[in-house]
Amino acid sequence: MEILLPAIKWIKDDNTTGIVVGKRYFDENMLRQFSQRGVSTNETKLIRGFVDAENNFFSSREEAIKKLGQNIAVA
Repeated sequence: MEILLPAIKWIKDDNTTGIVVGKRYFDENMLRQFSQRGVSTNETKLIRGFVDAENNFFSSREEAIKKLGQNIAVA
């Protein structure tokens, strides 16, 4: 069984990307960390989704099922 964790992927205008694992929504702490790293939320596309054990990002459960099969669970 593949366990998926909630995650948020961010993509800056210059195609720099990153993943925040274990979060479903942005909170004040995340915005502060983004600010310290120079990531402006105004210039950044945010995508909610899931990651597997190898940090592969899936934007939906359906996408994860297509790639991993039916045997998945979301933590």
